[in-house]
Amino acid sequence: MFYKYYECPDERLIPYTHDYSKKGKMKESIRKEAFHDIYARNGIVGVEKLLGQMEDISQWGRLITSSVDEKRQQELAEIALGYGKINILAGILDQSSTEVFKAVYHKVHKDNRNQLFICMCRTDLMDLLETEEEKAQYWHKKRMYKYSADVYANLLKYYPAGLLHYCYETIKASPIEHIHMVIDIINAIRKANHKGLQPMHMDQYELSEILRTVDQALYSDEWGKLSFDLYTEGLIENPNEGANKYCFYHPLDLIQIVENNHDRLFEVSNKYFLPACAYDDQVSLMRFSEALVKSDHVYLLGSILGRSMKGSDGLFPHQSIRDLLEWLKNEKLDLETSIGYINNRGARTVLDGSDQERMSNKFLKAAQDMEITHPHTAMVLRYISEDYSRDAKDDRLHSELDP
Repeated sequence: MFYKYYECPDERLIPYTHDYSKKGKMKESIRKEAFHDIYARNGIVGVEKLLGQMEDISQWGRLITSSVDEKRQQELAEIALGYGKINILAGILDQSSTEVFKAVYHKVHKDNRNQLFICMCRTDLMDLLETEEEKAQYWHKKRMYKYSADVYANLLKYYPAGLLHYCYETIKASPIEHIHMVIDIINAIRKANHKGLQPMHMDQYELSEILRTVDQALYSDEWGKLSFDLYTEGLIENPNEGANKYCFYHPLDLIQIVENNHDRLFEVSNKYFLPACAYDDQVSLMRFSEALVKSDHVYLLGSILGRSMKGSDGLFPHQSIRDLLEWLKNEKLDLETSIGYINNRGARTVLDGSDQERMSNKFLKAAQDMEITHPHTAMVLRYISEDYSRDAKDDRLHSELDP
């Protein structure tokens, strides 16, 4: 009943339901009723025995505090502190008055205060904290759901990732109107990250959603560079559209990160995609590609072109990429582009080889059709056709050996 908070006291006491929120409220109601009974019969002594057996999570503290007379809350907090149950203590102080917090806080060992603050949700205690370290600990992992000027300012200073949810909800309707807020929050996150304070997993998801929302509404070099910095600093796993556009228009920055860190070459070659605008901007596409070729990054360019879009005729690669290959006339790039395409095919089901043979014939036919107008593209398609043909032979052999 009063040990594991998330384990039901007795499933037989709760009507069957698929509504987990309703089920949780019924559990809480059963426990509160039982707690009231124990408190009425045994007073604070009975509560002390319960605290001794409870697992140390803040939910217990909130539950029992709401059921105890306000005059006994300090005594309750000191019992939890005596047991060393800091998370339960946090739940108690979360529900108590500021007077109770003042009386108990200074009795908590400094090594335990960070744990105490992390488990607390209330945001009205700043005036009681004396040092910058205490304030930073207090705001760490707090989040703002409804706008408050004081909470916004403190989170921006001490834990800007806590503003991501509010930021995302705010910009949904009008990202352009709130772009300066987005930039301020992201720059504050980057600054915190430089100090070793990275956002939690959920914050990273919300950050990615914010980037996607802004990407759909606007692009500027300022926004692109900020997105690019988020990627290079490891705050987002994959470059967003803004970062992709920035690299497309500023290829020397892309070259710099792969040359400064060789491990990034493999990562970028697998994660960077040409932005949609690249297929309609042949001049910038040529400038981007020429920069990579001149810096001896043909492998990287081939990997990128190998993941490019299909053309309007449904064939790989896009017409603009076909024209680019003819303009560059680079046989090494032809091979690397085909390898880029092959590496991007992903996992597949091994059958009798007929599906791979069809794909081989399709690419061979396309290569023959482009032999005169786009000979370099034709060579790329022949390489791909040959790879499909090899897979077809291997699949056919496997199907015969293991029917």
